[in-house]
Amino acid sequence: MPTELSLRVPHRMLPEQALTRIKTFATGAKREYADRIDIHQEVWFARGCVFAVTLHLYGKRRVSGTLQVDPSFVRLQGSGDFPAFMRPRVERVLQREALRLLGRVRTY
Repeated sequence: MPTELSLRVPHRMLPEQALTRIKTFATGAKREYADRIDIHQEVWFARGCVFAVTLHLYGKRRVSGTLQVDPSFVRLQGSGDFPAFMRPRVERVLQREALRLLGRVRTY
């Protein structure tokens, strides 16, 4: 049974700027990790993308979902065939990388 992923990361930039940063990061990751990632689907649209990949991590793990850039946050929804106990760690890593990519947002 697939493990569901859900992530919402705030940002303070124009949606187009956030999407450009995400696309640039994705392009670099595809090159850097070409031996560990098989991309089955990657469809970009005006405010996000639909994706399906296989990660060569502790066996082959399929992950698929959508990424949507809204005016004040980025939302990642998806599922993967990895054990449910790994979900918190996967989400923490994704959250940390997204904050690094999009910048931290301070709330007062």
